[in-house]
Amino acid sequence: MVRSLTVALPLVVFLAACAPMIELEDENVALHAKVDSLEIVLAECNDQTLLFQERLSTIERENLQLDDRNRQFAAKLAELQYGRSPEEQQGMATAGERTTVPSVSPVPSSGERTADYRAGTAPDLPFLREYQSALSAYNSKEYVRAARLFSGLLMTSSPNDMIDNCVYWLGETQFQLGQLDQAYGRFTTVLDYERSDKTAAALLSRARVSLALERKEDARADLQRCIKDFPLSEQAETAKQLLRKI
Repeated sequence: MVRSLTVALPLVVFLAACAPMIELEDENVALHAKVDSLEIVLAECNDQTLLFQERLSTIERENLQLDDRNRQFAAKLAELQYGRSPEEQQGMATAGERTTVPSVSPVPSSGERTADYRAGTAPDLPFLREYQSALSAYNSKEYVRAARLFSGLLMTSSPNDMIDNCVYWLGETQFQLGQLDQAYGRFTTVLDYERSDKTAAALLSRARVSLALERKEDARADLQRCIKDFPLSEQAETAKQLLRKI
């Protein structure tokens, strides 16, 4: 009996000493389980954040496209109502006066390097916000500021599928500033982009620049191409009206 107690006593002492360690191990396992759960929740939150950013980017892009369409619709409406362009409605200078307007620094010439157009690649949110600011400046007739903003975007942005819009509106801005040669170059750049949704608008705008430069044959060629390649577009209807005036 005494011998049995002698053997059992160390075992009891050992088990008693191990009990806190076992409890600590259980707590450690539980803690790891909580950490794993938190990591899963964090991953889900990150996924939801990315999804939210993608949706926000999509919404902003759609808003910008609507702004572009509203601008083109307003131009067409003015021509239908008054039989002349919005620029003429605003009492703009004649072609000869346009060409005397100095170039706006730091707007690069059409030959300088700009960001590449890449169809199917969405722009990031900073690009969209800066583009919106530039377009708002243009719509507010702050053409010098708009030119600088559009130009800055083209010089600093990574390739995306809104670069063609940016180049197009910089061309329109330079046209308003009387920089006809630069505007012509911008619209030509847009026409060089494959799969651009600004092709029809660029053809019409380049034709207007040619008319301002008194290059009627060049204007006629662009107007006819616009009608032929985009017969159902709004630009085609305007092109037909301009052709009748040449």
